[in-house]
Amino acid sequence: MDLALEVDPNKIIAVGASAGGYLCLCSAMIEQFNNQQDNMLVSPEPNAMIIFNGGVNSDLLINLFSDIKEQLLLACPTEAVRGGLPPSLFFHGTEDRNIPIEDVIDFTSKMRSKGNISRLITFEGLGHGFFNYGNLNNEPYNKTLKDTEIFLREIDIQG
Repeated sequence: MDLALEVDPNKIIAVGASAGGYLCLCSAMIEQFNNQQDNMLVSPEPNAMIIFNGGVNSDLLINLFSDIKEQLLLACPTEAVRGGLPPSLFFHGTEDRNIPIEDVIDFTSKMRSKGNISRLITFEGLGHGFFNYGNLNNEPYNKTLKDTEIFLREIDIQG
């Protein structure tokens, strides 16, 4: 435990939505972008990841930022799946028009095939951002909170 901050460095959870979810995955999976001036004795890899409608490949970003296509191809979580990755929980709407549910289904399946804990909870008929506070009487929001707590208890990372 870091006494100055009262943070347990073995219980760091990266959480992100949409592009932030993509960045969470990259923090755990893409090593070639680590800053060489950082103290690499301290791992940038989180101990768990919670992803809300997150991107799992670089396709959408390449369409938006074609001038950095080569770097984005290197930063593709789908291509970086290997064993030993942090446990991950994905929340995804089946009608997400930005990030197809099929991509996330394939990704989580690939993660599990490499021996990783990777769970997907789908929200039937809902699109991108379904989980935001205030949407649908907060039912999706509350469900994601409850399911996140259950997941963190199962992998033994709770406060």
